[in-house]
Amino acid sequence: MLIVYRGAKLDKEEFDKLKENQGKLISTNGYLSTSQLRQPALAFAMKSTKRVDVVSVLFQIKCHIKQIDKTVIFADITQFSEYPEEKEVLFDLNACFTIESIEQNGSIQLINMNVSNEGQIITKDYIELTQKETEEKSFSIVFGRLMCNLGYYDKSLKYFQQLLNDPNDEDLAWIEYNIGRALHFKGEWKETREYYDRAYDRMMMSNPPRIKDSAHVLNNIGLVLHKQGQYNEALDYHQRSLKIREKYYPSDHVDIAKSLNSIGLVLSKQEKYDEALDYYQQALKMKEKYYPSGHVGIATSLNNIGLILYDQGKYDEAFDYHQQSLKMRKKYYPSDHVDIATSLNNIGNILRQQGKYDDALDYYQRALTIYEKFHLVEYPARITTERNIRELTEKNELVKL
Repeated sequence: MLIVYRGAKLDKEEFDKLKENQGKLISTNGYLSTSQLRQPALAFAMKSTKRVDVVSVLFQIKCHIKQIDKTVIFADITQFSEYPEEKEVLFDLNACFTIESIEQNGSIQLINMNVSNEGQIITKDYIELTQKETEEKSFSIVFGRLMCNLGYYDKSLKYFQQLLNDPNDEDLAWIEYNIGRALHFKGEWKETREYYDRAYDRMMMSNPPRIKDSAHVLNNIGLVLHKQGQYNEALDYHQRSLKIREKYYPSDHVDIAKSLNSIGLVLSKQEKYDEALDYYQQALKMKEKYYPSGHVGIATSLNNIGLILYDQGKYDEAFDYHQQSLKMRKKYYPSDHVDIATSLNNIGNILRQQGKYDDALDYYQRALTIYEKFHLVEYPARITTERNIRELTEKNELVKL
């Protein structure tokens, strides 16, 4: 039997829902990072916070390895961790849990859970969707992408670098692309572009050229150019990607939605808000057809529509969209995922514009806590969040004077 632990701080409302579900089956609707050691998880649960109405909890999860079937996927990722001493174990969405008991243990609420096979039916749609999206990629590639999707950028980078050195018949173009993708999320644009270019060149030199696959790389090169402020070049790459996807995919395919979304991002930066909103709304409609209800892919479109409404000064509408996006991200991702920090930061911006400075400061601080955990020192969003916190703190101090 494997026993793993996860420390967390839950909103009181979230904790109350767990109490109501004692003895019942629950699903994380995402991926779950745990530790084989109790102490690191306990230390995280007891970490001080400025948030109010939160409950410190320690999840103790029992996994009877011989009793669960292959629908429950988990992996020891210690060798890719920045802190290998924590002995990290990652559970896929297939893993559902039964809450056996919740008991007070000093200042900590201990939540005892068992891994269950019964999640197979609950997650059937998700599993089929994942297979559809990764049909051309091996398990080794999918596993590395999983770590990146969870926000473990350094672990994903290390994993793919090792795979590149010892590919064992794996697809070199996808390995290089995913090294670039991990660097992309870390904000290292120059190195990102180098690996994207290598992946693109390798795809185009194949016989026959891998035109369909190259659309992924073109789209992401466009995203890098967008981050570098080269909007016209970015738009060109996104339009090339869209043209390929429209040729190779059905008209309502999610990859077309991703290209539409990317074009919307550029138009937004060019202050063409109405055009950007049109692209975002087209993308949202496609994603709502493609993904199950509440899927995190939909959250991205909701977030982007919220950003447009914010730029247009429609703060109440923007707030609603960002709250919807945050709700989906919290349901799908671990509580410390970078995309959750993005949503928290966006809501903080709205509250600040509405003059609700204390509330805004709370959201900024919650976002910063996540950025700090992943050591994203040079991450642009972290730098902006730290600046926002300084400015609001100074404003509050002036008010007190």
